[in-house]
Amino acid sequence: MRLYLARCRMPFPLLPALLAAVFCAGLAVVRAAPLRIDHVEPTVFFTQSDGGLQQAVNVMLTSDVPTPEVALAVDAKAERTRIELGDLAPGSHTRRVFIPEIRRPGPVRFTLLAQRREADRRTVTLEPGRRGETPRARGPTTCVLACA
Repeated sequence: MRLYLARCRMPFPLLPALLAAVFCAGLAVVRAAPLRIDHVEPTVFFTQSDGGLQQAVNVMLTSDVPTPEVALAVDAKAERTRIELGDLAPGSHTRRVFIPEIRRPGPVRFTLLAQRREADRRTVTLEPGRRGETPRARGPTTCVLACA
């Protein structure tokens, strides 16, 4: 592709230049973010808190560069929870976070924040978890692990 601007002898090929600019701009948008949420996976684990039960969710993150002051904001059941994750080194990370118990299927939004700015967002539809009671032993207990 040649561009001629010398004394208007040849017309400037505007269309090829515009197409090249649009194509190059499109390639820049495809590049992955340096900090992103890869996957959100609910677990079968719950914990008791002052506000009721909370379900454990594993959030898989990837950081391409060292990122300070990382936090995760979780919007579930009209409640917004902010969880400080601290500084992240480059690589893949799995963090377990606790969200309010889900009683009906519905969307939960996870927003990844780096230095108080949004880095990535993922909305996941979570199903209610199954709950069960674990029998508690009375008195002192001892756990023994057997290795085969």
